[in-house]
Amino acid sequence: TYPTGGYSLTGETPSGQYYIRFYWNGPVRRYATSADLTNGGNVRIKGTIVFQAEYDATWTPERLGAAVVGWFDAASTISLTLVDNKVAAWKNRGVAALSIGQVTAAKRPAYNSAGWDATRPCLSSGGGNDGPILTGPISTLSGNRWLFIVAERAVQDATNTSTALRALVSTGDAAGNRVYPSVLLPSSDAAQTGFRVQASGTGGGAAQVAPWAIDTKAVLFSSIGATMGAGINGATPSGTAALGSGSPVTEFGIFGLVGSATTDKASRLAGKISEVLVIDPTLLPNGGSTFDRQKIEGYLAHKWGIQNSLAAGHPFLTTAPVN
Repeated sequence: TYPTGGYSLTGETPSGQYYIRFYWNGPVRRYATSADLTNGGNVRIKGTIVFQAEYDATWTPERLGAAVVGWFDAASTISLTLVDNKVAAWKNRGVAALSIGQVTAAKRPAYNSAGWDATRPCLSSGGGNDGPILTGPISTLSGNRWLFIVAERAVQDATNTSTALRALVSTGDAAGNRVYPSVLLPSSDAAQTGFRVQASGTGGGAAQVAPWAIDTKAVLFSSIGATMGAGINGATPSGTAALGSGSPVTEFGIFGLVGSATTDKASRLAGKISEVLVIDPTLLPNGGSTFDRQKIEGYLAHKWGIQNSLAAGHPFLTTAPVN
């Protein structure tokens, strides 16, 4: 239903074919139409609007604008600096102008353009003591944040027993204390099925979910606000764990904890990572709602071919989100 008199647009454009995009409370679609053009006069759209599903575009985080603080994407080859098939630097696609990297060749994760599933790319690490890790500025990446990680876990090296956890990402809360999404060592979890969001320092707790079995892929979710939560493959996040104090973190890291202590060097992930998103939930369309989270999960799951792992009832289990 259109209001009396229709809608008006002003501006000057060259001749040619145009697409008119209509917005409403639902998917956004675009439809080809024709128009009468009068130089310096009115433009009258004519013809029938036809619903054409082929014009639907898959939704991406670019739609979220400033909410995407950090975006590290293995599918974006221009964001990667490779040396001998290892990642020396990974440029952020998010709003924060920064890169994470590694100057020491032996500590660089490997890159494989088809290593994720024989088709899609990934970064990988064997998780050895003082092994691969990428680090960089943390100031804009830490705080009240949502983290989404697309990863596959491998068997962790049980010989590095100086720490019980292996970090996928090392970041900080709003007070600058360290928080890290991680997996457990065999000595702590013989079946290696848990995904945990852990807070360092005095009073730091942990939010944990399962299962995440060895050699399986997952979309992992971490919420860091007044408390912490953890989720896997779109299921309802578990836990409201307490943040810690007295454990400042000075850098952001992927594939391990950041620091110089022996325990930090041992806390390296064995597995693959294809994408990491750092989101400011307060800037999301619905202020950080369940649907906001699910839309991002749906995008990631379909992009990396693991949509069948999404939890039953997830709104994007069968179809990727569109505009």
